[in-house]
Amino acid sequence: LSTAARRLGDLPTAHVASRDAFGAAAELGDLSVMARAAVNLAGGPPGPPWWGFWSAVDDAADRVQRLLDAGPEALHADELVLLWCARASDLSRAGRHADAEDLLGRAMVLAEGPLLETVVSLGRWRIADLGGSAVERAARGREVLDRARAADFAPGMAVGHRCLAGSGVERGDLPAARRELNRIEAVAPRHRSEAVADDAMTVRTALDLFTGRLADAERGLIAALERFGHFGRGWLGVLDLQFVRLFYEQHRMHLLEAQLRQRIAEDDAAPWNAGLVTLLTAHDRHDEAREVLAAMSRDDLVRSGEPAAQFVPSALFADAVVDLDDRERAEWLVAELEPRADRLISMSNGILFSGWLCLPVGRLLGLLGDDGRARHHLLDARRRAEEAASPLFELRARVALAELDVRAGRRDDDAIRSLLDEATAAGYGVVAASIGRLSPRSASCC
Repeated sequence: LSTAARRLGDLPTAHVASRDAFGAAAELGDLSVMARAAVNLAGGPPGPPWWGFWSAVDDAADRVQRLLDAGPEALHADELVLLWCARASDLSRAGRHADAEDLLGRAMVLAEGPLLETVVSLGRWRIADLGGSAVERAARGREVLDRARAADFAPGMAVGHRCLAGSGVERGDLPAARRELNRIEAVAPRHRSEAVADDAMTVRTALDLFTGRLADAERGLIAALERFGHFGRGWLGVLDLQFVRLFYEQHRMHLLEAQLRQRIAEDDAAPWNAGLVTLLTAHDRHDEAREVLAAMSRDDLVRSGEPAAQFVPSALFADAVVDLDDRERAEWLVAELEPRADRLISMSNGILFSGWLCLPVGRLLGLLGDDGRARHHLLDARRRAEEAASPLFELRARVALAELDVRAGRRDDDAIRSLLDEATAAGYGVVAASIGRLSPRSASCC
């Protein structure tokens, strides 16, 4: 039941069934069934069943480790490969990439057949996604795709195409990214895979958000709602994150405040806290935003961009810190983010693309008065956005450069007004609001 539910994309049912199977097998002392149940648990929310084995879910990590401690000789080779992959995921998330690579190397030697080799390749890609270079991520994505094709494994092929789509965005090649997206959609009907079709839908929406095609993104999300359910029950939480991003760009995040606070009550994770701080700051509720930030330690703040989140929360916190004129936290974030300024801000290589870290880093440095370094990063952000054909993020970079000029006493109200007109015409509400704050004359016009 657990395996069938996972293949159908019904993760809540799979999760409950996996727990029941694990408990029953433990009573019988059946290590083989325990291993498979633990791996199924490892594939529960927030990751699809074929996505890197997120064994940190609930107590699945402990279950995996207990089985490994019980003695690998008691397990079949394929079960041991799957458990090693689950354990490697834990190690990767903890930053122990070399240990994870070593474990996956052993798993690949033991893996028999293209399907298990695909699973191991997924783990190897995940390490590159968390701590590798853009070149490594592209190479590992290609490896996943090649092995999945050899296994005729549709979900694996979809992941491979999604990895390559993310690599296309990362290097600014949007046409290549969309080609990979079209290939995901071509895989779905041939394999009758709803999970693959769902994947294509979420990646397309992510690309529409990234390029500023907000009306297309909204239509896609409405269609996804009809398919997946209401806010808070979206496909693996993806819809929640994409709706937050859409409403942020439209300057309508206040409509999601109740849902955000509910998510924080259920899961006090960095993306939701970052969303709340952004909401409060964007709507000039600065005292409330400062209260949220004050409750976070320095480690909480600077680690908000942990690899699993791919710096999406960090970028949101950075923008809020600049808008709140919080120089102390700006220094914390610059120290953490500037060495990674060329990184694409993304989540799960396709759920969200939010520009490059050089943009928030440039804004932080502008707040701290380092005009030269700030301008260098902001010009880099503008260049990358132009190459990626993202008018939204290109405009954001130009607004940040105008903000830098205003801080230096070089205000050009006519140029600011032109930026405001451009943002308003495109429907970029939050950008328009930020432009309005740069010049009293512009603010009075909007």
